[in-house]
Amino acid sequence: MSDTPRRPRKPAKPYRRPQKDPVRILAFEALRAVDERDAYANLVLPPLLRKAREKEGPERFDGRDAALATELVYGTLRRQGTYDAILAACVDRPLREVDPPVLDVLSLGAHQLLGTRIPS
Repeated sequence: MSDTPRRPRKPAKPYRRPQKDPVRILAFEALRAVDERDAYANLVLPPLLRKAREKEGPERFDGRDAALATELVYGTLRRQGTYDAILAACVDRPLREVDPPVLDVLSLGAHQLLGTRIPS
């Protein structure tokens, strides 16, 4: 054994469920509308953003929130083919067998990690 004393371990922090992020929830809702109803993102997103800006409290959007939601939606749709190819390599079954809402969340995450400068 070594002569150096061991450092006491820090007590583990209790697990806390992550806070829901209104920006990403709005982006997810827009992608679901595009997928489920064959809606156009440029027609679905503005009313969702307007509604989010009119809310009171911490869920109210400012300009930066609206810009992030817009980038997440349009960027995910713009590079959907690329993200589908990446996800197909990472998923253990064909993408057509993945639940569409799950695929939308994975695509949003792929865009945030690979297509933006938001820290992981």
